[in-house]
Amino acid sequence: MIAQTLTTGALCTIACVVATSCQPGTPANTQATPAQAAWTGTFAPIGDTRVRGSVAVTKSSTRDGLDAFVSITGGTPNTPYSWRIRQGHCEDTNATVVEKITYPSLVPAADGSANVTTPLTTPLDPKTSYIATISTPNDTTDSVSTIACAPLSLGGM
Repeated sequence: MIAQTLTTGALCTIACVVATSCQPGTPANTQATPAQAAWTGTFAPIGDTRVRGSVAVTKSSTRDGLDAFVSITGGTPNTPYSWRIRQGHCEDTNATVVEKITYPSLVPAADGSANVTTPLTTPLDPKTSYIATISTPNDTTDSVSTIACAPLSLGGM
């Protein structure tokens, strides 16, 4: 019994290191699933834009599905910017929009900062590459003039 308890504890400890989280009495999960995944990225400006920021896509705390949180600085005050979560890489000129929803605009305050949170219902596949893009003001088309791009990296929650 003691040997079994020690072995179970050791396995949980090893699994915790691999999974980066473990709660006592809870089996460790070593593989992130779309509902558990936290995707994060940092926007890099493209061209001469000053817009920078970050993005996080996490499991919603209030409903089934994901929430996307986008935060920017360096925007033109009171000027709406478009953003999207896309499948692909920043180098892709026609990266596919992941979810055809009405993404709320980012509208910077006087200091050039803005943030928005929006629900997503489409799960993100851990085996697929994703990016978040920020586009020129009022550009809501799928073929956009991207001014900042953030490759999304998958981490644990």
